[in-house]
Amino acid sequence: MLADEVRLPARGGSAGGSKGFRGDASSAGEVRLSAGSGFVGGSKGCGSEEYRDGAAGAGRRGGSRGRTSGQAGRTLRRRVLILGGTGEAADLARRLEHRTEFEVVTSLAGRTRRPAVVPGRVRTGGFGGAAGLRTYLDAEEVEAVVDATHPYAANISRHAARACDVLGIRRVQLRRPAWAPVGGDRWVEAASPEAAAEAVANAPVSEAGCVFLSTGAGNLHVFGHLRAIRFLVRLVEAPRTPLPLARFELVVGRGPFAVGLERVLFLDRGVELLVSRNSGGGATYPKLVAARGLRIPVVMIKRPDPEAGPRVETAEEALRWLIGRL
Repeated sequence: MLADEVRLPARGGSAGGSKGFRGDASSAGEVRLSAGSGFVGGSKGCGSEEYRDGAAGAGRRGGSRGRTSGQAGRTLRRRVLILGGTGEAADLARRLEHRTEFEVVTSLAGRTRRPAVVPGRVRTGGFGGAAGLRTYLDAEEVEAVVDATHPYAANISRHAARACDVLGIRRVQLRRPAWAPVGGDRWVEAASPEAAAEAVANAPVSEAGCVFLSTGAGNLHVFGHLRAIRFLVRLVEAPRTPLPLARFELVVGRGPFAVGLERVLFLDRGVELLVSRNSGGGATYPKLVAARGLRIPVVMIKRPDPEAGPRVETAEEALRWLIGRL
C-alpha cells in the first residue's frame, strides 16, 4: 500500500520531512545546501567492514561446507550471504531471521547514511572487487549467496557471479519484475544513461519546462553537457558534492510515494519529460502513473542484462530456493 504521508517541498524551500535545493550556473560550480550533507556516488568504507549485531566472525576456518558440530553429527546452521540494499533483500532477511537452519548476514554497500532497517546481522562496506568478495566468502564459509541488489548494480552482481563460480558456491539472483508500459504510457526506451541523455537533448522541452531525472546520483554526469535544460532531480539523501548539472532543483525524499503528490510535484515544477530507470516495484511506480495521467513522455533506461544463473522474483521464492538447495 502506497504511503499518503509523503511530503514534498514547496518551491524554493522545504516542507515537512522533504527538502528542496536549487542550483544554477551562476553559482560557479558551488552548491550551498541549507540542511546538512548527504552522499553522492562512491561507497562508504569501501574495502572495510562495519558490522551490526555481532563481530566480523574472522578466522572461522578449518571446516568444510555442510559442517557438523561433532555432537552426534549434528549439522550446524548453513551460512547465507544476502547482497542487499532493496526491499526484497530486507524481506528475505526478515523471513530468515528466526529460521534455525540458517545463519544470515546482509551486506550493504554503504552508499546512504541512513539505510532502511534490515533485520538480523548486517555488514556495511565494499568487498574490494571479485577477489575481495571471494576471500570473504571463503573465510566465512558461506554456502549460498542471494544477490538481491538493485537491478542496476551490475558491478557487484558480476563480482558475485565470478566469486561463486570459482568457489563452487550456490547463487541465486532475486530481482523484482521490471515495469512494463500500459495503455496511455508514452515511453521511449534507452539502452543506457548516455542514450537517455541523447533523447533528452532531442526532446521538445520548453524554456519554462523541466526534465525530471529519476536515475540515481551515479548517472547524473551524463546530462551535464545539457546546460540549457532545467532539471528536477530527486535523491534519497542530499549530496555532499555539487551536482554535475548547470540548472537544477533538488528534491530529497525516500519512497514509497503517493500518486496524488507525484502529480502535484509534476504540475508545480512544470515537468515536461521524465527520465527513469526501470527499477520495478511499487515504491516509485506512482511517478509513472502521474506521468501517464498528465500525458508526459518517459525515457526509460533499460536494465543491464542479468548474470547467468537461477533467478527468482520474490523473497518467498528465494526462501524456497534456499530450503531446496541447502
